[in-house]
Amino acid sequence: MLVTDFIMVKNILPVPLCERVVKQSQQNNWRLHAWSNNYKPVDEKLEPTVSKMGRMQAMLIQPYIDKMIQEYQDMVGSNFISNSTHPRLNRYKEGSIMASHNDHINIHELVDGSRGGNPLLSMVGNLNNEYTGSDFMIKSEIIPLTAGDVVLFPSNFMYPHQVTECLRGIRYSFVQWFY
Repeated sequence: MLVTDFIMVKNILPVPLCERVVKQSQQNNWRLHAWSNNYKPVDEKLEPTVSKMGRMQAMLIQPYIDKMIQEYQDMVGSNFISNSTHPRLNRYKEGSIMASHNDHINIHELVDGSRGGNPLLSMVGNLNNEYTGSDFMIKSEIIPLTAGDVVLFPSNFMYPHQVTECLRGIRYSFVQWFY
């Protein structure tokens, strides 16, 4: 098997749902993205802003996410996921990037601390199309994404990923980790 065999990309989220999440997120309290572990930003001014996804929004996308997680587990022949973090929204304005990194992170840094461990799978969901640039890349390969597309891949050193510079508009996406 190839490393790329463990990257799943599916268009699973209805576009009207994506539009609703983006519209409702306008009222969120956005803050500058902060790196965990030893990652340092290339330039803090280039970091995207992040916000917790609203509870109702998360409940609406969850059935689609659960289905994709089960399809992934069926693909690899093992039910190894028992929990997840709450989805986090990422907002990339013009000029912002997400530097290349992997998600070998400690869940304690992302949730209330009552659960722990390193994630096994990382998920990125794309919520809109009204931007140029902001390409999502895994292992230096562009993964083309449109509104409703979700990418699922292992959260380890073999899957470095990044988002290129947003050239025009604003890209909205969400991330979630599974363990």
